[in-house]
Amino acid sequence: MNKSITLAPKKELKKNLGISFGIAVMVGSIIGTGILRNPGSVADLLQNKWLIILAWTCGGIYVLLAIGSLAELAKWNTYRKRKTKDWR
Repeated sequence: MNKSITLAPKKELKKNLGISFGIAVMVGSIIGTGILRNPGSVADLLQNKWLIILAWTCGGIYVLLAIGSLAELAKWNTYRKRKTKDWR
């Protein structure tokens, strides 16, 4: 009556995804939600297809300029840290 049951070892997933991956997923989902939800409201406000295209083009140019500015700031910060040996 007393049968010993041996359980197979649990197979777990590797935990090699860090905090940066979690942040990337959060940012991606926020941006994705905005891209999926905003075109309808923009189209309702503008009512003209050329104005809609112009608004999205201006938004894209603005984002490209912002990305360029942030990349320059990140490069400058790395240069400053290397120059002053401030690697905190």
